[in-house]
Amino acid sequence: MTRTRGRMRDVAHAHARRLRRGATTLGLTAAWLLSVLLFLDVCHRQSGGT
Repeated sequence: MTRTRGRMRDVAHAHARRLRRGATTLGLTAAWLLSVLLFLDVCHRQSGGT
């Protein structure tokens, strides 16, 4: 019984770590996409405006 609970806790720990890493990767990807979009927007505005 205690062994199964320990294994469940280990699985939960691994799952949380994987979720956190996924969230970090998602956040980094979102930030990268935002910076690229901002860069393109600035370039477009400089080339086409005023």
